[in-house]
Amino acid sequence: MADQKQIVINDLMEELNKFGVYITNIRDAIQSKGVSSEGKLFKFAEEISSIEYVGSYSDLINAAKKAHAKGYSDFEIIETLNNLVDKTIPKPKPEETHEELTTISAYQFTGQGDNNVINFPNVTKVENGGLSGTNYSVINLPKATEIADDAFEGTYTDTINIPSFVWKSEFDLKLYASGSINVNTMTVSEESTPPNIVLWDKPSLVVYNPDHTKKWDKATSAWIAAQ
Repeated sequence: MADQKQIVINDLMEELNKFGVYITNIRDAIQSKGVSSEGKLFKFAEEISSIEYVGSYSDLINAAKKAHAKGYSDFEIIETLNNLVDKTIPKPKPEETHEELTTISAYQFTGQGDNNVINFPNVTKVENGGLSGTNYSVINLPKATEIADDAFEGTYTDTINIPSFVWKSEFDLKLYASGSINVNTMTVSEESTPPNIVLWDKPSLVVYNPDHTKKWDKATSAWIAAQ
């Protein structure tokens, strides 16, 4: 009988030891959240409630608390969130293609563009101001070999691809708009010698050869391997 009692006592002590480990783990978890813990069972609820919410939902939780303070119930807050109108997501701007054109006449597209891509697959000539003041994301002119010096004057276009055009150093293409150059990327014929003054004025402008394996280096006035 005594042996049986000892077994029960041993089992109980073993469980109590486990319980002590659990309490220690809970205390450590609370302290890891920046809250001081006494490691006492009756204090845990109070200590846990004082832990600040962190993470991506903390601002949302704080906003809900402020709504409560203003008299809104949980139901009203949840209903408001559930009934939010879908936010309008801007659709990609439609891409334009003008296969019918072989020449862009003087000032034909002046001031046009809505940050979209425009393609002129068959254009070989761009006359004075033909694309001046435009605001496209990309202008593609794969066959253009004759381009007036002011064809892109004052453009806000990000990328101009004219891989058949030989860009000589004496033509800056008047890329300046409001005193600065907004073009960031250009593709020109590898026979080009782009004007370094343009690249010094816009150091971030990158000028590539047709297959983008090389770029123009203003320091050496030569084509170098593109990184």
